[in-house]
Amino acid sequence: MSSWLAMAAGPHAIEVGWTSAALGAASLSVDGVLRQTLSAIDTSAARAESVRLGAIAGLGAGVSGPFAFDRFVSTRGSTIGR
Repeated sequence: MSSWLAMAAGPHAIEVGWTSAALGAASLSVDGVLRQTLSAIDTSAARAESVRLGAIAGLGAGVSGPFAFDRFVSTRGSTIGR
């Protein structure tokens, strides 16, 4: 599991990478900076059928404001932004 990441207000580029394999991996990049990598995880029987974007449980009572996406990109084999 990865830790929560604090992010300043404003626009951000978020990229999630995932490799399905017996020794698979997952990565998280924010604004072009690799923030977390999980490696040697067995994801050979897993597949991504859907993606959910948005705020999740655990938000404090004082958290409010818009949550907007300018663009969503999905690929099968190339890294976005490189």
